[in-house]
Amino acid sequence: MEKEEKKEISSEEVVDKDIDLNTLFPDTDLDINKLFPDIKIKRLIKGIEKDKRDIRRFITDLKESNKYESE
Repeated sequence: MEKEEKKEISSEEVVDKDIDLNTLFPDTDLDINKLFPDIKIKRLIKGIEKDKRDIRRFITDLKESNKYESE
């Protein structure tokens, strides 16, 4: 009898399969997932979009903070 090798799926692989770039860019007419099929590129793009959101949030909070300080 041959032993079947069980492939362990890491949580990172599961998350990677769930990366849908089309949801990050809903206004585009292209299929972004087909344009960038490589998982490393998908991770990079998703990370960049997250960083952009974090920066926007930081700037908004900074403006609010400055607004209250000037009053």
